[in-house]
Amino acid sequence: MFIRNRSNSISSLPKKLNDYSSNQHREQQEKDNLDSQTETQFDSDNITSDEWQIDEIPTRRKKRKETSPIHNDGNKKQKNSPDFVIPTRNSFELLDTESTNRINNTDKVYLPKPEPIFVTGVINVNSLKDVLNKFLKSDLYLMTTLRSGHVIKIIPKDIQTYKMIRENFIANNISHYTYQLKSERAYRVVLRGLHASENTTEISKELYEIGHEVRQIVNIRHRDTKEPLPVFYVDLEPKPNNITIFDVKYLNNMKISFEAPHKKKEIIQCKREEPMF
Repeated sequence: MFIRNRSNSISSLPKKLNDYSSNQHREQQEKDNLDSQTETQFDSDNITSDEWQIDEIPTRRKKRKETSPIHNDGNKKQKNSPDFVIPTRNSFELLDTESTNRINNTDKVYLPKPEPIFVTGVINVNSLKDVLNKFLKSDLYLMTTLRSGHVIKIIPKDIQTYKMIRENFIANNISHYTYQLKSERAYRVVLRGLHASENTTEISKELYEIGHEVRQIVNIRHRDTKEPLPVFYVDLEPKPNNITIFDVKYLNNMKISFEAPHKKKEIIQCKREEPMF
């Protein structure tokens, strides 16, 4: 015979452990009861004495739909919502019109305006009008008086009228002055790469063979030392193909280049006089 010690039962456990286990058991039992109630819950009023079973699954309560401000914009009033529409336009649509205008402008032929003619020392303007009306109509020119009071400015309507007035004034020795017509001005370019001692007649002949008629060729000298430079001014007769002279790279068996003349930006002043203080 041997004696075995009895293990600790629930009643013999410590008090704190026993309380914790009883509370945990009670919570599990309440949770099971709650689940059983939700699964078998139905309306008791619709059950009769003969009916003891319902095959339909009881419907659970639907949750209330949440209304967010994003999906419910119609119920709320929008602030700063104007009733009018602001008109807009494409700022780049002008580019298309400019390109079409450029194409249309290329078809037009540019006609330069005639230069005005200035008659000096006029005492009686009626005598000048009588001279002009002898060979011109009054609607082919305009006249105005400058501030000096003795200079009359005549503005011809076209180049043909300008030439007729000039020829008549020169024939009758009428004192006047004017400017050269733009259509008669020489097309000036700068020629670089040729020696200063180069024969200018040979240069003009070679340019004439290419299709450019030369009016004159002038060698450029240094401003201070007056020594000749390897640079020339070439004046061409005005023609539509004047701009093609910049494509010429070789002339008289030498490599050359044609450039446009530089415009002087400084004030015109005589360098030989004493400096101004």
